[in-house]
Amino acid sequence: MHLKLPGRIEPNPETGRVTAVFDGIAALGGLPQVPVAALRLNVYGGPRAPLSTPGCGTYLTQFSFTPWSGRPAAEGTTPMQVTTGCGKGGFAPQIKAGSLNPFAGAYTPFSFTLTRQDGESNPRTIALQMPQG
Repeated sequence: MHLKLPGRIEPNPETGRVTAVFDGIAALGGLPQVPVAALRLNVYGGPRAPLSTPGCGTYLTQFSFTPWSGRPAAEGTTPMQVTTGCGKGGFAPQIKAGSLNPFAGAYTPFSFTLTRQDGESNPRTIALQMPQG
């Protein structure tokens, strides 16, 4: 049997941990109460993706599954291999910055946008020094 379930990704900006939540369909009473032998999770990318691909390698992931039965959650760790989409490396950011209203004597906000291509390294820090005034 093959079953697709709607879900959502909830990234935690403080810890970097990502939680996949499957509430099910309310009209159907939630998720089906059936045993699960295997689970494959696809998180689709694109310009609004919640994750960026790390470098190639093996990473340790943590999991927690809470059953319908009320029994304790099944928890553990498992390795995850990243073998594709990680070969670009490097970092060649694109920066757009400037005033929105370039006229003297008028208030104008400063806009700064930093972008990178999929597969490129993530920036660790950004330092911006503005002139006085």
